[in-house]
Amino acid sequence: QSAKKIKTSFFFLALCMTFLPSMKLLPHGFSGKTEVVGKQGIRRPIAEIADDLWSFPRVMSYSFKTHEVVRGKVKAAGHGLSNCYLRISFEEPRCIHDRSGESCIIRHPSDILCSPIQEFYLPEEEKWLPAYQLKTGTVLKSYYHGKKTVLTVELVEKEIELFILEVKRRHNFFVG
Repeated sequence: QSAKKIKTSFFFLALCMTFLPSMKLLPHGFSGKTEVVGKQGIRRPIAEIADDLWSFPRVMSYSFKTHEVVRGKVKAAGHGLSNCYLRISFEEPRCIHDRSGESCIIRHPSDILCSPIQEFYLPEEEKWLPAYQLKTGTVLKSYYHGKKTVLTVELVEKEIELFILEVKRRHNFFVG
């Protein structure tokens, strides 16, 4: 029976070595430039917070027990590469012309770039929903405005480095 286990283990190892290098596992999280709301409403890029864990950063979090916005201590951070991401927009785009003045580059100042599986809280339905299920008109919990309505959700098929934080006890934080 021990020889059978070794053969089975070897088979799975060979299978993983054959197929996993060509697969891309999809992490969850946000673009490194995504701003996270800290104490007193001061925003910092998530990548900066992830690199600064030695200073015991605190971010704004939501307590589902007391239904209040509270500070939470960041206890861990992670990052990984994804081959795609979602661009979630809340405002109409602004146009910025390039140096030649010919083309118009659309920029969304409050866009959130995140993995398709990153979850967001819907206060009206009192549930979490992965970003890929968000639609125009979906209402999300917001630190500054209480609620924020999604204008557009766009899949971008480009590689991106994503960052995530683990907040002590509440496991959530405000972005954007």
